[in-house]
Amino acid sequence: MSLDLALKLAAGEYLVAADIGTKTWWEKLKQQGCPLMFVNYSGETVVDFFWQDPSGNESQSCVAQVLLQINSVTDHHSWQPVSLSRVAGTDVWHKQLTIESSWRGSYSFIPLTAEQMPHLAFSESDGSSQAQRRWYISIMDQALPDLLNPFPVSIDGKTSALHLPNAQREFGWPQWDAGELSFPRERVTTFAWDSTILENSRSIYAFQTGDESVSKPLVILLDGQKWATPSGTPAVLEALTQQQHIAPAQYLLIDSIDGKVRWSELSCHEGFWQAVFEELFPLAQQHGVSLGGASTTLVAGQSLGGLAALYAGLNWPEKVQKVISLSGSFWWPDVNRELPCDPTLIPHTPPNSLSAQLQLGQLAASHLDIFMSVGSGEGDMNRYNENMLDALEPQSHLASANQPASLVYDRFCGGHDWLAWRSSLVKGLMALLPVS
Repeated sequence: MSLDLALKLAAGEYLVAADIGTKTWWEKLKQQGCPLMFVNYSGETVVDFFWQDPSGNESQSCVAQVLLQINSVTDHHSWQPVSLSRVAGTDVWHKQLTIESSWRGSYSFIPLTAEQMPHLAFSESDGSSQAQRRWYISIMDQALPDLLNPFPVSIDGKTSALHLPNAQREFGWPQWDAGELSFPRERVTTFAWDSTILENSRSIYAFQTGDESVSKPLVILLDGQKWATPSGTPAVLEALTQQQHIAPAQYLLIDSIDGKVRWSELSCHEGFWQAVFEELFPLAQQHGVSLGGASTTLVAGQSLGGLAALYAGLNWPEKVQKVISLSGSFWWPDVNRELPCDPTLIPHTPPNSLSAQLQLGQLAASHLDIFMSVGSGEGDMNRYNENMLDALEPQSHLASANQPASLVYDRFCGGHDWLAWRSSLVKGLMALLPVS
């Protein structure tokens, strides 16, 4: 397919319209909804992004470049990031990309002034990857959502949702995106946890799904603030429980406070889990959370939280026997991912990692039911998760069509992205908390 034909099919008449950039043109585009999409002859999706410069055309605006940041699609480790192009003489910025049709992820626009452009930052730095990262971090606060996108903006107000035609969007999320699901705020209990062991304080959120008279398993969600009411997660979990896709459960959401605390507590931190079991559990009981045995307790997390969830399951079998790990950071503790690996272990096994301890017989996983997932766009996270899968397999049995699984491994089409993790969380709950 020629570029001209692709432009015609995906962007329709918009780029060649005589009134491009006028108020009428923008209103028509907003009514259409962006990004514009077309599945080409090879089955991939041609996607057209548009951004309106609020200051007007190039003679009126200080915007010199607009970065298109699509999580795990466009490379933000580059000094030449993917950018939109201005349509001369207008307030219209545009970019067309071809993306796998099963992709689901988030994206944003980052407008830059001439003084912020990457080539200038490169010329004033040593050109290293560390310098590029510092520059990128310096502009991230300028990220903007796509105001032409019909889906809700992210909780932080900076990103929009990109659901390509073949992306699986079942499990209640389309209804949530359309505002059709709700969960009464009074059903979410919020209380403070002042930890003596950890010497910090945070908010805890708790809620139940289904009939309150039923005995229920306990689900601990790490990075709990991300899964609280504003995310829509309680409403989706309640709807799926009512539809009998997931068993009724109690949910205990643990706030991660900030990045520094999160890095410490979710990096295989024995003290954190000691505090959870010795301090938080009794406190949660005072707020109506019932605690059952280890077989009814599930821990779920993503990224570092995925590492922490499996760490808890492996080290506290008397407390936890179900784990959902989403894009687990199983490279830990090899932070730079450059340490030599032990040749007697499975390739890509970081020294002193959970995977190494499993392979050396220092930890056992036979008591666990595990759901693991990782995204196709997550680079070397795939090999570290596959390494962990290889370490776990000898002690587990993989899913089959007719047999409940103690180990489920799912590779989704997406990146290191909350938009993908929300569906994977539901998949994990469906696998580990089936309706009996």
